[in-house]
Amino acid sequence: MDKTAAISTKLLSNYEARIDEVEEYEQQLFDGVCQIFFERELTERNLSQAIVVQEDVLRKMPAKTQTQIRKLDLGEWSIYWTFYDQSLEYYVGRYGVFYTHVDRFGEEHKVEMKDEHSHA
Repeated sequence: MDKTAAISTKLLSNYEARIDEVEEYEQQLFDGVCQIFFERELTERNLSQAIVVQEDVLRKMPAKTQTQIRKLDLGEWSIYWTFYDQSLEYYVGRYGVFYTHVDRFGEEHKVEMKDEHSHA
């Protein structure tokens, strides 16, 4: 076996090991937590409560879930959770609160709770 073949075999085995890290039950857990989050119909608009919301959801997610809070212009903000290709976003905008979830099958689910005085 030459050096090139040995290197490519090693890279392939590392890649395969990385794929095996994602357990189906973890993907199901992420989607389940997102479904419960949608059912709660949370409409927290206060940025000072963002960390409480973020940590409450993160505590229930798979261990390797990543999260961040983004402060945007015009008082808008969002919390974003990701687990490999899955994601959940809680977005507080000028016209309401919006959720977006991309599940383990790549399907996008959205909920919009627009303010009554909004014309958007």
